[in-house]
Amino acid sequence: MAQQPPKPSANAGKYGPWKRNPNISGLTPLPSLFPKARVDPEELNARMRIEKFQRKILHTFTARELADMDVITDRELSSPSLGNPVMPMLRQNRWEIKPSQPQFTRDNMYPLIIDGEMKGEWSMHNPLVFEIMKPILKIATRTINSMYTLPWFGALLFGDRFPIDERRKRPEDLEKISKITTSFHPCENINLEMVQARMEKVFDDLEKIWNLTFGFMMPKEDPRGLEHDDDDDGSNEEDNATLHGICVTNYAQMKYVHEKGQSWGIWIFLSYKQVETLFRKDLTSAERRMVEWAAAVTIVHEIIHAITYIAPGNHITPEQNLYEDTPPPFFDQEPLAEAGFSFEAALNGGICKAFLLTESGLPYGHWFETLWPTVEAQELCASEAITLTNPDPFLYQELFPIPVSFYEDIQQKAFWDGMVERFGHKLFQYRFLNEGARIDFTLQETIETPILFDVATPTRLPRANRYLEFTSENLRERWGKINELNGIQKISQHDRELEMLAKLFLDSSKTENEFWRHVHHQSLSVDSIMQELLLDTRCNYRAKSPDDS
Repeated sequence: MAQQPPKPSANAGKYGPWKRNPNISGLTPLPSLFPKARVDPEELNARMRIEKFQRKILHTFTARELADMDVITDRELSSPSLGNPVMPMLRQNRWEIKPSQPQFTRDNMYPLIIDGEMKGEWSMHNPLVFEIMKPILKIATRTINSMYTLPWFGALLFGDRFPIDERRKRPEDLEKISKITTSFHPCENINLEMVQARMEKVFDDLEKIWNLTFGFMMPKEDPRGLEHDDDDDGSNEEDNATLHGICVTNYAQMKYVHEKGQSWGIWIFLSYKQVETLFRKDLTSAERRMVEWAAAVTIVHEIIHAITYIAPGNHITPEQNLYEDTPPPFFDQEPLAEAGFSFEAALNGGICKAFLLTESGLPYGHWFETLWPTVEAQELCASEAITLTNPDPFLYQELFPIPVSFYEDIQQKAFWDGMVERFGHKLFQYRFLNEGARIDFTLQETIETPILFDVATPTRLPRANRYLEFTSENLRERWGKINELNGIQKISQHDRELEMLAKLFLDSSKTENEFWRHVHHQSLSVDSIMQELLLDTRCNYRAKSPDDS
């Protein structure tokens, strides 16, 4: 009886096969290696090849190191407890039930295929789709409804708009930028109540005046129609394949077609590739929470772009802004104009990037990139955008792997009520670990956009004593002062419980940081001992080899 070929591993099915062995992904954490009387050289070489592959694609980390830091895990996370309703702007009735015509030429909805079977269409009105999208929309709602607390958002709605200083343009870029392109700046003469009221008015306008509509898009295809596939949002096949979402208007209809009753509209399309993995039955709870969070970030990101369309400042009306197809504004002194990522950096203190871009759409994990913007971020901007000088983009990036406790926290009601509302969104940093990587960029050509550069091999970056540590200490000190004040005031039992949660969270983040710092030092010592033992084993094996006799 013929021997059955080995079955692919679980991770090979999720993340694709490793080119050296189609039955494995090459991404699974390897177990710790203990010295034996005899070590199989083939086993040792295979192990070294796998870890070399992992260090290459995971910026100096092995999967085992990431598992040790709880970045990769199969443990069961806490069940989500977000009880908030989905905000009106994101509800089912705001999503496409049929193709948006005559605004666009696409005349079909995308088929939903699960395990090879047709299950209707990618529509929020399909109960299967609606079910996987509910936690995503709840996270997005929480984030959107709290963004009025950010100075960045106040600047977008109220801040002064200035034309771009000619001295900040590169010599070959002088004619590339629209004369009405502006930068928006922090505004001091506002308060949170003013920003919140304006924000709610903007949301109402998006719904009632601009008919904001959501839908799904297919990878490698522009959802407006095939004639748009060469537009900026899909300049090549690779860009379209990795695009998570776009925000567009019916510009072509309004500019070139003149029909009675036509009006401006705004559409946000989410790539179904980003969320279709939620139909898999083999996902861990960490993988599921990770995908849900990333999709929510995409929705929030694109809503920021929608707001830039209808809040262009006092120098131009929203209609003029759309007719002119004005490039997005720059924030303050930032050298790149990408409002969505600029907002993410203001929200979280950095932006997030997937470990991998796999065929399945699963990211495996995310990096927290602490510097915005770098020269590498030019690829995130529109093709007609320019890169300003003085200041220039950063020439390096520092990134840290995000532990699964982050995805767990983000779907807990108590975390939002007890922590985010009190201390802001940058709390997300305090779950991040002690070790990361640094990537340096070397400039090649800078006289015009895009700046050309080389990327150096990543190096390991300990986070000990860095600014996040100091920020965390400041937060704990701030909480202590609040606690002292509340100690002499009458507060409700509910608030006391939330404060207890805040204290436990801050204490646990400090303990977690200290724990992983000690683990890192121990790991270095053990690795050193293991290398010596393995070297002795290999030397003894060669000495006894018959080929040497």
